[in-house]
Amino acid sequence: MASSLSPAEIPRLYHELAQLGATAEGHWRRWRHGKLSPEALLALAADTSRQDPRLLWVLVDLLARRYDHFDPLRLRRAAEAARWPAALAVALEFARAARPSQELSDVADFICQRLPKARGEQFFLSARAFGGEQARRDAQESLAEYKRWGFLSREIPVAKELGAVGTGTMEPAERMNLLRRLAERQRSITLRDYLSALRGRTSRRQAGRDLAEAPFLRRKGSTRGARYVWSEGAHAPQQQQDFRPRPRPESATPAAAPARSRPGPQPGGAALRRQGKTPGEAPARHRPVKRRGGSLLLLAPRDLLRLTPDLVRLGLHPRTVVGREEQRPRR
Repeated sequence: MASSLSPAEIPRLYHELAQLGATAEGHWRRWRHGKLSPEALLALAADTSRQDPRLLWVLVDLLARRYDHFDPLRLRRAAEAARWPAALAVALEFARAARPSQELSDVADFICQRLPKARGEQFFLSARAFGGEQARRDAQESLAEYKRWGFLSREIPVAKELGAVGTGTMEPAERMNLLRRLAERQRSITLRDYLSALRGRTSRRQAGRDLAEAPFLRRKGSTRGARYVWSEGAHAPQQQQDFRPRPRPESATPAAAPARSRPGPQPGGAALRRQGKTPGEAPARHRPVKRRGGSLLLLAPRDLLRLTPDLVRLGLHPRTVVGREEQRPRR
């Protein structure tokens, strides 16, 4: 089935949809499609809606009000034979969002179950300049009803004159892109500003969560009128510092200190008296300090200064534990 219509044939399509109960006006004129079934006419209208956004509004309203007048199996087969099968799925997504109904949801699931998705393209053909600002925003802030079927767009295909009001939905990534653009432009926003930009596409509670979890915003104030300020460096990844010890040049590296050995037997009382010390007191250089779970071996200041380069090279700090004797089991 040919899916593209010339501008002269589009009024005939509106006329045929009006015969099915759509809120539209058209003109009868000859066209190349002859007499089509209602289901084939809906599939043709879904394909043509990529050229005429108003046609998508009419199709969404017709499906939301009169979905039970069409055969779901024939409609699915007609959509599979169309050029862009996912276009009808997008119309059904907005239809059940405009008028929530469990029956309509079941019918839409049956029709769209085997329809292939698009490949990440603009839904409305030739509506945006290639690589322009609006095309970029469509890609970053696309509504979930389009993106779910591989299309990109921010247009809400529900007109007020059709008697239905729709808002569409946005996924977390798209909401965060919208919030980033708004905060970067205004530098300081409130919850009301964010809700106004969303245009009802999420709840007030979810909007507050988005503001609290945004890594590029800093909150000022604790009341309901708190402001969220754009932070220049908050969204940039922080550089991790390297705390590993850097190797010293060979010329500046001092000679390695001799290996320490366990202290030998302490001198007796007579030797201590000759050194001017009382028996039972060990020299300060080898005097152990009792601690829970073991003992520490303290070094004289001159020995500590000599061993400092080696300790730094091993990753130890001179003020930390210098040496520890073997752990002694508790009794």
